[in-house]
Amino acid sequence: MLWRKESTWKTLRESYGLMKKLGAGYRTQYIQAAYSECYAAHRLLEAGYDVEFHTIPGCDLSLRLNETLDKTRTIKIEVKHSEDNKEKDRDGHGFSSWVMSKPQVEKEKFDLCILLRDSLKYDKPDAVYVFTREEIANTRTVIVNGYQKYYLWYSEFFEEISKK
Repeated sequence: MLWRKESTWKTLRESYGLMKKLGAGYRTQYIQAAYSECYAAHRLLEAGYDVEFHTIPGCDLSLRLNETLDKTRTIKIEVKHSEDNKEKDRDGHGFSSWVMSKPQVEKEKFDLCILLRDSLKYDKPDAVYVFTREEIANTRTVIVNGYQKYYLWYSEFFEEISKK
């Protein structure tokens, strides 16, 4: 179970950083996802939670919480990654915005969403946000590639943020 080791997310993060430095339009979303999921799982393990990795369809992680001696509850977690950009992205934003698919929210595929915001300036993410599925369901929706999605994260141009 390599995902349990701190060295796994650190290696994935280093690989992600190298891909970003190479530029040339490399599609990094798969390594971003692997790095983010391993980082979140490792941090939850460090906090003492009983973490499962990709065992429930439709979510990335799950936690078993003991409510009583004979009753446990499973919390399903989706993990997302938002990269800080110094330049406008294709939608014109300074930070990548993240959306969540409408069916994933409405079919209750997860209970919590962990969003890592990362500039690759430090040896770990800049910030980690946690949203409930209900909070996401109360945000506005947008159409992306013909599909309705919920906004998780939306931001202004980098230049405008840096002047505030």
